Amino acid sequence: MKTLFHRARVAFVFSKMKEADLASFADGVASKLTGNATFPSPPAPPATISSQAATLRAALASIATGGRTKALTGQAGAAKRALALSLVADGHYVEDTANLVAAGDPAKAASLVTAAGFALAKTPTGGKRTTGIVATGPGWAHGRAPKTAKHQGNLWRYGITTAKGTPPTTLVMVVTLEADVVIRDLPSGSVLALQHAPVLAAGKNGAAAGGGSHLTPLPASLGKHPAFSNLQTSPYTFGDFAYVVVP
Repeated sequence: MKTLFHRARVAFVFSKMKEADLASFADGVASKLTGNATFPSPPAPPATISSQAATLRAALASIATGGRTKALTGQAGAAKRALALSLVADGHYVEDTANLVAAGDPAKAASLVTAAGFALAKTPTGGKRTTGIVATGPGWAHGRAPKTAKHQGNLWRYGITTAKGTPPTTLVMVVTLEADVVIRDLPSGSVLALQHAPVLAAGKNGAAAGGGSHLTPLPASLGKHPAFSNLQTSPYTFGDFAYVVVP
């Protein structure tokens, strides 16, 4: 019998983060690992993480006052690398320990990972790909939708709202050919609501393969160009909102 095990995974994005964001993220990890009985022995102790974050901030302060000289930027780069390596080591430890303690329950493992201050790399569930927010990090969120038909385009709209389950009053629309979108520069602690609508190109017959109940086939004119009615406010059918609190 074949059995699949699904793990909660840490998002190892530290080297791509801006220096100030990395220092703030590290502060959160240090705070949440301090006294955390689930993770008693991280390779880089919370005090080390806090000290390295302070060193990085000091290097950034030196640049702010002394300019981006080669010596000062080199110090900041070395401080960032040291902190990122410590977070990588602790991230692997947290990921492995969380999945071991959860004993195959990916939702429980995910809650343990986030309780340690780390972001999840993806939603730790198996099965059919569904629309939702699959990863978050400081100031960003990654949305993903299933590819339900050939020649599919993807509409996304999102907004900041007051609480999960409360649709935003203002929405931003984005259009992609890929079924993935990353929203950046989001306020930390804000609640993001993200919604998706797959669209089938005009004149195409690709039936939805599954999970495409809100697939919108665009009507075509005689020239097989998209045709819209002036009497219809919007031909698109969006799915439910996905909500997440931005780290």
